[in-house]
Amino acid sequence: MLTCVCRPVTSSLPKPPAMAPQKRSPIVVTAEPRFATATIVKKSKSTKKVPGRPTAAELRAMALRQQQQIDSQHQLLAAKEQRLRFLKAQEARGAAAAAEGERLRRLRERVEAQESKLRRLRALRGQVDLQKTYNVTLS
Repeated sequence: MLTCVCRPVTSSLPKPPAMAPQKRSPIVVTAEPRFATATIVKKSKSTKKVPGRPTAAELRAMALRQQQQIDSQHQLLAAKEQRLRFLKAQEARGAAAAAEGERLRRLRERVEAQESKLRRLRALRGQVDLQKTYNVTLS
C-alpha cells in the first residue's frame, strides 16, 4: 500500500498583484441577513486581525450577500413554479379541447353514416313504389 505525504511548498517569489493582500478601508458596510438596507460602521482600531480568518464585518457582509442570493433564487424559483403551473393548465386545456374535437368528429361521422343509410332507404322505397306502379299497370 502506498501513502503520499504532501508537504507545503514555500517560495521566495513575490505574489502577483491580484494575490497580494490589499489594504482595507476603515469603513465597512454591514447589515442583518434578513434586511435589505445596510448600515455603515467605522472599524475600531482595537480589532485584531487574525491572518486567514475573516472579520465579523466581513462575515456580516458575506451573510448579507448570501441572503440576497437566496432571496433572488427564491424569487426565480417562484417565477418558474408559476410558469410551470401556467403551462400545465394550458396543457390540460389543450387536452380537453382535443378530446372535445375528437368527440365532435365521431358525432359527425355517425351523422354522415345515418344520412347515408337514410338515402339508401329512400332510394329503396322509391324502387318499391316504382315496382308497385309497374305491377298495377301490368295487372
